[in-house]
Order: sequence, then structure tokens, then C-alpha cells
Amino acid sequence: HLPARHLLCERGRPVTDTDIVKPDPSKPHAEQPGLVLAALTLYGEARGEKALGKKAVLWCIKNRRRIAREYVAKRGRAHPLFGDGSLASCVLKKYQFSCWLSNDPNLHVLSQAVETEGESFGPGAWAVYYALALKVEAEGPEKDPTFGATHYRTKDKWAEPNNGAWYGLPMIEEGVTQERVQIGNHVFAVTDL
Repeated sequence: HLPARHLLCERGRPVTDTDIVKPDPSKPHAEQPGLVLAALTLYGEARGEKALGKKAVLWCIKNRRRIAREYVAKRGRAHPLFGDGSLASCVLKKYQFSCWLSNDPNLHVLSQAVETEGESFGPGAWAVYYALALKVEAEGPEKDPTFGATHYRTKDKWAEPNNGAWYGLPMIEEGVTQERVQIGNHVFAVTDL
């Protein structure tokens, strides 16, 4: 992990220790600050990816939140997949990020991170994940390496022939799902579902 001080946030200034917000063990997941939840989701979903792959996952979260905010503004209710426009509803919405599912082993890892204020990730790791979330939050859409993607799937599951899920070959061939880019071990896409 790079030290968090090597990451830049708003207006190119370095991230400092005062910028880093740790998980609050006295609060349930849904009450953690939005960027804390984004950093936790990043760890649960993409800790094995290189920096660009991690950034791409954060951009999917950001793109979903943007779409949810637009949906709420237009329709006055939460988006059926992406929530109410908050980071919390975006990442915690059921079946949207597998690391938050009750049967996913990553949920225990994330819960442990909240209990230990991020220390269970290892020395300095929480600061790096949070700083990356902070950096992506401050970036404009021209920095999005996913080209607006809202979904991603591992390459080994992408375009499976007999799979009716959004990432299955039938949905791709019908144009319901469109691949945007491959980064690391993931294919990033948009879908009309």
C-alpha cells in the first residue's frame, strides 16, 4: 500500500491525517459516514486489484449515486437499484455489492474493520482506502476510467452463455448490457435493467 499522504484530494493538495475518517464502532453500518462506507465497500469488493481497478470500483459507486440523485430529483422516490442518492443507500442496497450480503465472508471482514476503526486492514491500510475514496469523490467525470459504468463483474463470469443475469451472454447480445472497459480482473458495464 502507498502511504495515504501520497494521494491527492481536492485541488491537488495531499491528503493529511486530519482528512482520514475512521469507522465508528458505536454505529451500525447504515449510520457510518458515506465515504467510510465507500472505502469499506472498496476493500470488500476490490482489495486484490491494482490502484486503477480500485478507482474504477469507486467510480461505479459514484456513478450509481449520481443516477440515484437524478432519479430522486425527477421522480421523488428512491431509485429501485441504487437507492436514495446517498452513499449509504447506494452501497448497502440489497444485492448491489456482494460484500454486504449476509452470506458473503467479506461482511465479517468489514464488520471487523468497523469494530477496530479500520486497524484490522493492517498498518496504514485504512488511510489508503479512505484517501482513495476521498480522491475519487473530488474528481470530475472526465477522470472516470469506467466511462460511466454502473456495474462490474469478474472476467471469468462475464458473458456466460446460459446465464440470464445482467452480465450473461443473452443480455449482452440483446444490448441490455454494454461493456465499457476491462480494468484488472473486472469488466465494467452499463445495463438497462
